[in-house]
Amino acid sequence: MIITRIDRGPRLSQAVVHGNTVYLAGQVGAPGASVTEQTRAILSVGAPTRATFEAKLSEPLLKVEIVITAAKA
Repeated sequence: MIITRIDRGPRLSQAVVHGNTVYLAGQVGAPGASVTEQTRAILSVGAPTRATFEAKLSEPLLKVEIVITAAKA
């Protein structure tokens, strides 16, 4: 299968498509905001169902990152 990378940057792609699965880059809130504020900001964009995970974030002021995996219609 072909892997398509969308908005490829120096560290990551904003999305990767493999077959009928779309993997979106982790979404973060405003650096320095509280965990609650960052979580609300991320969830307010209306993206699909999300899963939480633990990983070292790229910037100490980021407290929350949410990863999205979706199926293409």
